[in-house]
Amino acid sequence: MGMLESNETQEEINLISLKSMQAMEQTERMKIRVARQWEKSHFQTKLKQCKEVLFNAIRMLEWMKTPT
Repeated sequence: MGMLESNETQEEINLISLKSMQAMEQTERMKIRVARQWEKSHFQTKLKQCKEVLFNAIRMLEWMKTPT
């Protein structure tokens, strides 16, 4: 293999390596984004449950204070 072929091969290896690193970085960013979306969704679900419990408690208190 001549020097020119060796340089081209090395350039191809470097390019593949760079693309691989970029793909891994993009994968990590996507993992973080998905985790944040899950946390937000989970938080919103818990918040909704808390609102329902609070609303039901207020209704029960109002019902208890009305004269029979």
